[in-house]
Amino acid sequence: MSPVKALKNSFFELKDLRSLVILAMLLALCVVLGTVANITMFGNAVKLNFTGLPMAIAGALYGPVASLLVGALA
Repeated sequence: MSPVKALKNSFFELKDLRSLVILAMLLALCVVLGTVANITMFGNAVKLNFTGLPMAIAGALYGPVASLLVGALA
């Protein structure tokens, strides 16, 4: 599949109500993980956060356009 066709299919996934609801829940999860699930180790030398996880799930389920929207709105 060409990249242009993949982007077009990903864009058309956003017209389904079920996918919009799931993307909204992933966006809310991204915001919650950004505020709650921050782990600092070795003083402030290493910081771990899990905000990228819902973006990766959105990209795996619905394609790059949905992942871009979740990342931009978070």
